[in-house]
Amino acid sequence: MLPSVVSFDLTGTLLKPFPSLGALCVEAMRAQGIAEIPPAAEFDARRTQARLAAQAKGDAPVSEARSRRYWRDMLWEIFAGRCSNAQFDRAVAFIYDALSRPEHWAMMPAVVPALEAIRFLGVRLVVLSNGDSRWRKALADKKILPFFDRVFLSSETGFAKPSEAAFDNLCREMKIERGELLHVGDTLGEDIVPAVSFGARAVWVAPRATALPPENVPYFETLADVPARIRGLLVSGFAWKKPPRSAQNLFASLRGLPPQDLAPRKYRELDREKEVRISSKFVRESEERRERGDDEPRDVAPFFEKLLRSRGFFEHSLQARILRDWAELVPARLAERTSPLALEDSFSRLKVHCANAVVRAEFEFEKTAVLRRLRALPGGEKIRSLVLVV
Repeated sequence: MLPSVVSFDLTGTLLKPFPSLGALCVEAMRAQGIAEIPPAAEFDARRTQARLAAQAKGDAPVSEARSRRYWRDMLWEIFAGRCSNAQFDRAVAFIYDALSRPEHWAMMPAVVPALEAIRFLGVRLVVLSNGDSRWRKALADKKILPFFDRVFLSSETGFAKPSEAAFDNLCREMKIERGELLHVGDTLGEDIVPAVSFGARAVWVAPRATALPPENVPYFETLADVPARIRGLLVSGFAWKKPPRSAQNLFASLRGLPPQDLAPRKYRELDREKEVRISSKFVRESEERRERGDDEPRDVAPFFEKLLRSRGFFEHSLQARILRDWAELVPARLAERTSPLALEDSFSRLKVHCANAVVRAEFEFEKTAVLRRLRALPGGEKIRSLVLVV
């Protein structure tokens, strides 16, 4: 199965406490007037062990109340008796409240470009995290919440990783099979191993690999390389078969495709007038064959879909919608002489090919209306400008 939903862990994958959880522990101890305070790195080094100790007690953040208790037990292991009980309680409240404020969260490297690129592939994005309402607020504060179709927080669903129930609940809610899920996370124990055991795909993203990943699980230092991996999975599911010659001729005249290096060479450099003639000839020949009752040409839809996928354009992606709806987005007299080429600058600018100076001048008068229609498309709200290129 090809992945149709990509889920992301939050802490350590999308966002991280800022400057770090250890630094917040140091700040909390200073606020209590404690003199001897170890460096922040020492607190950070105990975090994984503290999380495992809290889980061993049966704690999991499966509700708002239990999330607070889970954090208290985890911080108890991190502080390791370095302050009195009263000071510890105040320190816990300090840290818990700090993580509800945007200044104490920072994005991991390459988050926004990666999310934009993955959404461009037409798959759905969700968050699957052991967290509470502070996590949803952090996503909103950092302005990345709109990237996600759903956010599954353990305090809201009642299921926490590494339990397979968390992944199973996600699949039920998104109405997908296990094999259609790809999970991206930073921890082997809570993200990667349980996802693979559940029957989903997984990608391990962490600044430093602390162990060997499971078989067939790729490892990357940042999210920057994840979109290419997902694109490779999507494209690999579509074997290319040579279409009939009539379909090849039609491909050569499709508006909006990049230079046709997959089409026969003699069609690559045709000017727009010849492309229109080829398309008209294909339609005319198709009608004549239907009148004669011939079976040819074969249905070109599967070949068209495979060609789009080989280019990285997918059924629900913004670019695929623009390509297919171009004749409705642009007045008919201009649609025949222009073609969308690429979305650039984080989807904010659309490059449009137009070789004719008169058509370019006429297109300038229609820019505002075209932009309005483009921004009404699902995912098109970021488009801010149109650039005509020769």
